[in-house]
Amino acid sequence: MKKVLVIIALFLLAIPLTVNAALAGEVETITVKENGSKVEFSGTTDDNPIFAVMCKLFEGDKEVDKISVEVADKKYEGEFTKVPNGTYKVSCANYGGGTFKSETIEVTKSDVKKESPKTGDNVVLYVVISLFALSLILIAVFCLKDNKEK
Repeated sequence: MKKVLVIIALFLLAIPLTVNAALAGEVETITVKENGSKVEFSGTTDDNPIFAVMCKLFEGDKEVDKISVEVADKKYEGEFTKVPNGTYKVSCANYGGGTFKSETIEVTKSDVKKESPKTGDNVVLYVVISLFALSLILIAVFCLKDNKEK
């Protein structure tokens, strides 16, 4: 009997979540534009309740940034900053889940340079420390070897 009550309780708890998901709003439109090194986006949502929109910035298939913005009066807007020149896709959807709407933009007026991958700021220091540690290990090995031979 306890198992039946637990199953019924779980079912009753799931109903509000299912109804809430079914009534969740969707992003209807998205507009993107370049503003120097910024990609600005805005759009509208449908009549169902929606409080925030998640927007993602993609370069090819790689997600390079994301931001959530508030929805007010069925409208949202935001921007991605420090965007280097290139082709990007902005995709937005209800923060709680839903279908993404996307627009592509070509950024050509940016003064932000694409960074090459960093190998570290103190590479020389790390190499010197590693060589010093290796030297100490080799000295210790040779000293132990000499002690065993005596």
